Amino acid sequence: MKKVILCISAMLLSAIGFSQNNQSDIEQQGRNNEIKVLQDGKNNMSDVTQGGRNNFAKVDQDGRNNDATIWQFGKDNTAKINQNGNNDTASITQECDSKDNTVVINQNGESCQDCPSSNMVNPCQSGDCGGDNGDYDSSHGVRVASSDRGRSGYGNGSGNNDATVDQDGDHNKARIDQAGKGNYASINQEGDHNKAEIDQCGKDNEAMIDQDGNWNKAKISQSGQGLYANIEQDGCRLDSKIEQYGKNNDAHTVQRGWDQKSVIEQDGRSNVAYVKQRN
Repeated sequence: MKKVILCISAMLLSAIGFSQNNQSDIEQQGRNNEIKVLQDGKNNMSDVTQGGRNNFAKVDQDGRNNDATIWQFGKDNTAKINQNGNNDTASITQECDSKDNTVVINQNGESCQDCPSSNMVNPCQSGDCGGDNGDYDSSHGVRVASSDRGRSGYGNGSGNNDATVDQDGDHNKARIDQAGKGNYASINQEGDHNKAEIDQCGKDNEAMIDQDGNWNKAKISQSGQGLYANIEQDGCRLDSKIEQYGKNNDAHTVQRGWDQKSVIEQDGRSNVAYVKQRN
């Protein structure tokens, strides 16, 4: 009778423990591939599918209710997902014919009460200057600066961030860093030698980069709340940067052709900037 009671107690403890367990699913084929999964927390899910040759995938989860998915094929690719928070989702896809691509997604779980603030200078702080705030156009670049000093400290908790990277090509690099709550980031790369980076701090921000071509560079930095940024590149040697602070700002850059450069900097609230370049 004593053994039966002990057995039932162990089963109950096991059931309780199972509800808090992490889950890791790995499916691996090919040659000379490596997968590492480190889980420390509760109810985290990792799903890694790997094939091809000489690929490396790593998932590091420390928190609760995080979801990480890596689908990696091709040759000499690297994919890393680091989740240190709660309720975050990250996904990396490296296609079958891809080679020597690198992706890093960091979701650090910080509330980011001290988000970076803008260092932009408003020439109209002492009065109303009228007209546009410091726009300029050149033969190879456009800069739009909407300067109305925003604030840092848009944290209000952390988690529920979503990041996705999809690569198809060779020698591409992508990185996403997220801190805060409810942020969404997406990078899509098709071609060779492209580089994309998204850095988000704050709440309910959205950033998307779509690259099609070769030797393109794109970077989005967001610090605030309700910010939206989108970069579309189709061509070669295109360079675009969007830097946003404040609240509810909207920025779009579309580049077609080659050797174009664009920089957008926004600070304040409810500003809209749009750049389209082609040749």
